[in-house]
Amino acid sequence: MIGKKILLLLSISILSTFIEAAGDNSVLRKSDSYSLIEQGSPQWDNEFEDCIEISCNMTPFKRRTQRFNSPLLYGSQPLGGSNNSSLNWSGYAAMKGSATVLKPTFNSVTDVSGSWTIPSLITNPSADTFSSAWVGIDGVRNDVVEQIGTEHDIINGEVIYFAWFEQFPASAQKIDGFPVKPGDKIHARVTYQGMNDCQNDVFLLRIVNETRNVKFQIKQATLPGNPSHRMSAEWIVEAPSSPNELIAPFIEAPLTVNCLDILPLANFETIYFSNCQAIIDGRQGPIDDKHWTFTRITMTTGPTDGNVIKAVPSVLTHTDCNGSSRKNKCKKNSFSVSWKNAGILPFQLFCK
Repeated sequence: MIGKKILLLLSISILSTFIEAAGDNSVLRKSDSYSLIEQGSPQWDNEFEDCIEISCNMTPFKRRTQRFNSPLLYGSQPLGGSNNSSLNWSGYAAMKGSATVLKPTFNSVTDVSGSWTIPSLITNPSADTFSSAWVGIDGVRNDVVEQIGTEHDIINGEVIYFAWFEQFPASAQKIDGFPVKPGDKIHARVTYQGMNDCQNDVFLLRIVNETRNVKFQIKQATLPGNPSHRMSAEWIVEAPSSPNELIAPFIEAPLTVNCLDILPLANFETIYFSNCQAIIDGRQGPIDDKHWTFTRITMTTGPTDGNVIKAVPSVLTHTDCNGSSRKNKCKKNSFSVSWKNAGILPFQLFCK
């Protein structure tokens, strides 16, 4: 453990009650800070209709207490089809908007999906290490995000895997009981569903373990006063972060500075993504669809810490709907993210 510098798991558990009634959606009876939580909506892709849908308990945990609208965290250069850098993300993002102006189009992204293989981790004897893989909407140039994915950590020598979802600024939720093991193929999808009666944005978050033949989904509304922007779609490997409050002394009164500890990146060797698609401005296509902009994101320690590369994505390849590789013949992308370095130990402090 590294004390408060780790992802703090909260002990509060949310009970999910699964209703085995024909035609009924199952509804969580307790929902911590969320305004709408549902399970069991029958809106699965046809390819996963034979997977067994399971109900799971959720446990809130703090991945972070805030996000910064900062190019250091979410792409350091113009959002074009070129290389960009980040302190904690590696992968790809797609958005509708100018390739030279940092202004993706609001309310343009309605769906993102992709698959990845759960990695085996290599222990770092010098520190606990952490990693996650996910697909999501928002997070580039804004302070909200709707995402679902898997966590792969090593804490005190123990390897820990689990699935989770998050609609920041609400607490992230660990999906207890959803199986996640090395070698499992995971598919995940986030879909915008419109607004509820309270005028909050609603998203359907889905995750499938294709190897174990199980699936889970939950319908989720954003918190009041925190609407989604739906400006970008992402396929990401992340170095998780934990909150850190510093006290800066001044003449009249001390000032509390909100910071993040970017945790050491677990050595996952390579994570393979496939079946990557988005729906942007009503058009379904791959990451590099010609009708929108995409960016390739390399994770580094940043210029103040030597720009050491922590993780780097490969170039995009195309796969047709029958599984063979033929460029520009299908609406799906594949790529991989390769681990290079854990980064700064025991954590990298970032404040703004």
